[in-house]
Amino acid sequence: MASAQESTQPRRTVIALPGELPDSGGARLLEEISAAISSGARAIELDLSGLKRLDSRGGAWLIRAVRTARAAGARVDLSGAVSYTHVRAQETPEHIVCRLLLDKKNELP
Repeated sequence: MASAQESTQPRRTVIALPGELPDSGGARLLEEISAAISSGARAIELDLSGLKRLDSRGGAWLIRAVRTARAAGARVDLSGAVSYTHVRAQETPEHIVCRLLLDKKNELP
């Protein structure tokens, strides 16, 4: 799933996310972030350039990973981000309904 590598900057770890981010991959991503923080990383770059598909569950894992790293005091940067248009093109009818309901809920006072 993800592959971690130390960059030339001290205390910075790059984690590449290839392909898709399924439930099992999300759990591994959290493990890699925890390992990077345990080894002293204070800056984590999530490289999304190899990510081909990101559905709502994958997005939830990505958000959880960022929150986990930030809660541990690490800065998180995203690089090679997937375009919103690309993500929308992967939506199923169920995702669209959920997104529309969430948009509607957010419009309420």
